[in-house]
Amino acid sequence: MDALRGLQPGEAGRGLQLLHAAQTRKAHAQAEETKTTERPTPNLHRQGQRTPGRLVGQLFIDVDPEPQADHHQHRCDNRHGVAQGALVHQQQQADRHQTRHLPVDAKQPQHQGLATPGRPDQQDQRHTNGKGGGQAIGQPHQSAVRELVHWGLSQCRHYQRPELTSRVDRVRFMAPFAPFSWFRSGGAEARCRTGLSAKASLDEAVRDVVEQLGRSRGEADLALVFTSTGYATDLPRLLPMLRAQISAKHWIGCTGGGVVGTRGDGTASELEQTPALSVTVLSLPGASIATQHLSTEELPDLDGAAQQWQDWVGTTPEAARSQILLIDPTSSGINDLISGLDYAYPGAEKIGGIAAPHNSRHGSLLLDDNVVTGAVVCSIGGSWRLETVVAQGCRPIGPVFSIEQVQRNVLLELSDGGTKASPINCLQRVLADLSERERELVRHSLFLGVERSSLRLNANGAASEASAFLIRNLIGVDPNNGAVAVAERVRAGQNVQFHLREAAASQDEALALLKAATADSGDTVHFGLLMACLGRGKGLFGRADGDISLARQLMPDLPVAGAFCNGEIGPVGGTTHLHGYTACWGLLRQDPKSSSGSGSDNLG
Repeated sequence: MDALRGLQPGEAGRGLQLLHAAQTRKAHAQAEETKTTERPTPNLHRQGQRTPGRLVGQLFIDVDPEPQADHHQHRCDNRHGVAQGALVHQQQQADRHQTRHLPVDAKQPQHQGLATPGRPDQQDQRHTNGKGGGQAIGQPHQSAVRELVHWGLSQCRHYQRPELTSRVDRVRFMAPFAPFSWFRSGGAEARCRTGLSAKASLDEAVRDVVEQLGRSRGEADLALVFTSTGYATDLPRLLPMLRAQISAKHWIGCTGGGVVGTRGDGTASELEQTPALSVTVLSLPGASIATQHLSTEELPDLDGAAQQWQDWVGTTPEAARSQILLIDPTSSGINDLISGLDYAYPGAEKIGGIAAPHNSRHGSLLLDDNVVTGAVVCSIGGSWRLETVVAQGCRPIGPVFSIEQVQRNVLLELSDGGTKASPINCLQRVLADLSERERELVRHSLFLGVERSSLRLNANGAASEASAFLIRNLIGVDPNNGAVAVAERVRAGQNVQFHLREAAASQDEALALLKAATADSGDTVHFGLLMACLGRGKGLFGRADGDISLARQLMPDLPVAGAFCNGEIGPVGGTTHLHGYTACWGLLRQDPKSSSGSGSDNLG
């Protein structure tokens, strides 16, 4: 019974109290009968003396942990002479009862019953009359202690092992503990885990990313996967490999001409012209997330009811505060798809892009375990939203012109105040005021901005009109009449302005827009989604990490992920457009005040 050696005062419970009471009654009885002080009763609480609890704890140490019948009798004979047969019978039963959880020799005699012990004072008197002689109350006979403890503990219905009693006594004074409270708090906390790898093979890249992501406390809400076209051949194996080791409810992603991501140590990079894999796992408590595969072969009618589009997507407008839209490069009707989603979900800010093409037979989009074509849409609602920032990377040159005559996308006549002229004549006037360096940029970096306006309500309910220029390519010139063709359908009365694209202007514009987006809101930005044009990156800035370095200036610890796209999707002037040479940011924020739902459900 090695466990009994750690017994502390107060742990024998009611048995010890009964022992104390018996000893006290015996002391009073002897004092009244003898009136002598030959061996005075010691003060049990005097410093240096043993209290009943300590005394019994010390006596328990001498109990044989594996009692044998003959050995136990021999020990009693040596210490106390020949004991009475009935008393030996009771001692053996008491020892077996105390050591009921310990192994007992199979040859030990089994006893069918034990007479109920008498009162503690009767037990003490019986031991006093034995051949072993009497003992003082401060040092009771071993057999008496065994029998007394057996009786006291049997009143508690069951003998409990000392270590269990000690543990219960300690827990009784501990603060309440909910064993899964840490799990619930972890699940209720927004979390973003990221991984980025540039390993040569897909298997090595997956192992690297999984190691960076680390272990998760539970199932995440959304996983974003962006991979370079260097892994295009093995693309069907990618999501099953990741999902076997990472738990998330929804998985979406696409291929890119380059990959944007954040490593497990927090460093972010734009990886171009190299195999790369970026995985971001988001836990968003209070978010409502729905993903859906959309076929672009046959779209709902743009002139029909918005409900048709909502049924097609499988999400209500209330559950879609923001949408991520990824489109396969082989899809048709891209502009109609974007317009239809704006029509069905006018309050949802949209961000996305066209995936990079590759030579494999399968598609470029990732959804759950599948590689698909067409389009994939992820609707985010509840208390979460993506705030979009669209940096087009151009600066205006010359005055703003008004369109006087136009045929579809061909500008025939522009006006500036009271002066009307062909688009070519208007451009020549602009070039005359430029520097030599700016004239060189016009040869390969000239664009036309088409004004887009949106009507917004201020906080006081007053309407205000905000405008921005949608940057579009100039795709042709007719020298005979000075007409210019632009890659956007326009109408008479719209305003246009020529623009130049350059690195410095792109940096200044992007930094100013990001600063404005982060300065006006007190909500924390938990994650940044970047969909950038293939023409940006090193080709525009002359160095790596041109766009993410701007965001890290304002938000040094911001996790970032995304891809270099074949066309970027983002709003300008309140309407979502397909862009070129643009960096579209989606800043993920939690905004409980505008919550429209909870949970994470695929409604499609």
